[in-house]
Amino acid sequence: MITVTPVTASIGGECFLLTTPESAVLLDTGFDFCADTVAANIRAILGDRPLDLILGSHSHYDHMSGAGRIKRVYPAARVVASHYAERVFRSDGAKAVMRQLNAACAEDAGVPVGDDGIDELSVDVPVEDGDVVTLRGMTIRAVATPGHTRCAMSYYFEEESLLACSETLGIAPTYPEVIPCFIVSCRSTLDSIERCRAVGAKKVFVSHLGILPESESGRFFDHARAAAEKAAKLLLDLHDRGCGEEAIVEAFTEAFYWPTAELQPRRAFELNTRALIPRVLEEFGRTPRKSA
Repeated sequence: MITVTPVTASIGGECFLLTTPESAVLLDTGFDFCADTVAANIRAILGDRPLDLILGSHSHYDHMSGAGRIKRVYPAARVVASHYAERVFRSDGAKAVMRQLNAACAEDAGVPVGDDGIDELSVDVPVEDGDVVTLRGMTIRAVATPGHTRCAMSYYFEEESLLACSETLGIAPTYPEVIPCFIVSCRSTLDSIERCRAVGAKKVFVSHLGILPESESGRFFDHARAAAEKAAKLLLDLHDRGCGEEAIVEAFTEAFYWPTAELQPRRAFELNTRALIPRVLEEFGRTPRKSA
């Protein structure tokens, strides 16, 4: 049986340790600026046991920028993430953005930023949809779930029938309400939701939240789909009424930001919203308008 324990060091950078008597896996790492505390939290649980894997759900700074610092403490731990995430971690531009956003979150938390491990980010085991990674007592199958990012990956723990969903499916700080999180594609998000539903997991792990009651495992996918469709409809309706980018960002923030205020800084939410607007409009055959 897998035990799931939160080892989060800062709100918004949620990460979880999944253990059996034989193996230990970290699901995401949270921010770089508090990764030493995450490592200490892991050590308090594992003692002298090794950390076997770090599973990256996607390459964003709030999920994986701490991997470099954690590998300083657990150098034998292998980082598993998508092939696309591997390419992101090789990009100096992407790492510069991660460094900037990590520093802003550290400032908000009142934590000084010194030496960081962002240049040390890498993927040891790149995976694509259907690939399997095995440990003692764990068989972990990768489930590609693009939509939030192109690199988003969910993971199915076969022995436990547990599906750890990426942020593509949304977050749920006030479940059963699900907050849509797609950035690169609404249609890919809807496909990813159905791909996850088809896994047939008895237990569902929601990004930033943890495991839902088993009675909600099937219903979660209905809520996730409805949320994504609601977000796309809102964006398209606003565009069709003549609204430009600024008005759409304002309406999106009003509709979807309030439950996530502690999980994501407002500036990051608005940055993501500005990124998704032209992509969704293009997907649905609209031409973006310039703000007045």
